[in-house]
Amino acid sequence: MEINRRGFTLIEILIVVVILAILAALVIPKLLPQTEKAYIAEAQQMLGAMVRQQNRSEAWVAVGTTGFSAIGMTNPDMTNWTYTCSTTACKAVRASGSYAGSAILLDNTARPAWSQAAAGGTILSYTCVAATGCKL
Repeated sequence: MEINRRGFTLIEILIVVVILAILAALVIPKLLPQTEKAYIAEAQQMLGAMVRQQNRSEAWVAVGTTGFSAIGMTNPDMTNWTYTCSTTACKAVRASGSYAGSAILLDNTARPAWSQAAAGGTILSYTCVAATGCKL
């Protein structure tokens, strides 16, 4: 009697699943820092706009998490970052995620700096040089 064998055996399917799991384990860690880089770019862009608006006026204006109309801007989206300005600097503090509490500070000399809250864990290496800007 001839048996018609169609499909894959359980062992063949398990081997494919294991191979896919190994590939995913190699790829996912490479992709996670990319999202944090995008969040940092978002904050840099907003801080740059805030500093440009502040520099257009004769004196810097202190702005809390609302009231950005005082510097001619609409209130920014505060989902990922909380933005504030003092009379000397604008600051973005990471509002959520594994880097919550970390901050980017842009002062009126326009030199960004990355700092980390004391309670935070390991952060991305983020360096700034006046001549070349900031790089991860």
